[in-house]
Amino acid sequence: MKINFLISNFFLKLGFFIITPRNDSFGGFYGTLMNGFKIANYLKKKKIICINLIDYRNKFGQKKIFNLILILRITKKLRFEEIVLSFLFSILILPFHILYYFKISSLLNLIFFRNFSNRFIPKFFGYGELFTNEKLENDYNFTYQLKLDPKLYLNNKVEFFKNNQFLTKKNIALCIKDLNYNKIKKISEVFCSDINYTKSSLDYLINNGFTVKRVGEPLMKKFNYRNKNFKDLTKSINHLGKFNSTIESCDFYFGSAASHAEAVELFNKKKCLINSIDHLDNSFSYSKKNVILFKKIFDIKKKKFLSIEELFESNLFDHFEVKKKFYNKEIILIENDQNEILDSIKFFLKIYENSLAIYQKNEQYFEMRKLAVKKKIKNKSCSLLLSCEFNEYTVPENYLDQFLFRNKYIDELSNKFYLDNLKNYFS
Repeated sequence: MKINFLISNFFLKLGFFIITPRNDSFGGFYGTLMNGFKIANYLKKKKIICINLIDYRNKFGQKKIFNLILILRITKKLRFEEIVLSFLFSILILPFHILYYFKISSLLNLIFFRNFSNRFIPKFFGYGELFTNEKLENDYNFTYQLKLDPKLYLNNKVEFFKNNQFLTKKNIALCIKDLNYNKIKKISEVFCSDINYTKSSLDYLINNGFTVKRVGEPLMKKFNYRNKNFKDLTKSINHLGKFNSTIESCDFYFGSAASHAEAVELFNKKKCLINSIDHLDNSFSYSKKNVILFKKIFDIKKKKFLSIEELFESNLFDHFEVKKKFYNKEIILIENDQNEILDSIKFFLKIYENSLAIYQKNEQYFEMRKLAVKKKIKNKSCSLLLSCEFNEYTVPENYLDQFLFRNKYIDELSNKFYLDNLKNYFS
């Protein structure tokens, strides 16, 4: 951290902001790249992209450089001096990554002192890994010491690609994270869902003239859906390249929240997200034309589904709290059914193709969210975390009619779910 701090600040004074995109995290890669450019634009600094030439954590077990083609495309758009410095810094960081890759850093910690590597062997330069970690708010945390304004992330678009040339017909990128993704990252389990529940929505979209391309990873579940206007690219050899090119050329994204939905922001696309569990950090969404549909949460001890109002009151509205209670088996997550997803995509198209309207339930929802978020981020200082206060999106009105406040429908649904699934559990 100390070496990173000194080098990053030196070049900042020279007018350059260094960005090191993460290569050990799918969403983190796109997030650090996009938000790093937002910060550089806000500070009115030139950019240096420090490319990770190896995955020093060897997390993905790949010998190739993660997302190399995409990052080279972006680097080529920089000015000459920015390109030269980007390649120089990519070479400069490589020896340090080799020390981590072969665990030499751990040996140095034993020889000198416990945190020697963390202090003197940088993992990144400038803005990069651990960019949102509140625990690292110290004298040598480069990004924290910038004291950034959280509003910089709002409507500060990063336009890497000009996509109009691709839009010859209506294209949709579909990505559904399923439980097979646990082999890559178990922490994402709470965002997973069954792609089969999207069939009615796909029928509706295709019948309305859209072409749908499914993107993701080869580990994703096989999907038995046949239509000349549907193509599954998840099993492609170059599945990551297909993900990027499909998002770049699509009209909008439809599918899972979290990391894949965060990647969409890099291409400045609108999105219809389903099965989210996070009302706090909403996949970098800063547009009311984005639609987010949430999973239902059943409280095992209380024997009932919780309304959204109750989620806010009980501090159960961000993915950290949801994951904790989910793994402690205190709650059950119920993914959106076919009707909810179909209603959500119809609602999204209404907003996407027309001007925004005033939705009463959404106004009530965001009033509650505003109070809950302010309480949640009180005494926090990380600018990206604080920016969640300015997230913008729209929740389907029909969903809010049913789940915003405690009502008879939720009570009946809770009773039925309890009798069908949990009665023997409590007996």
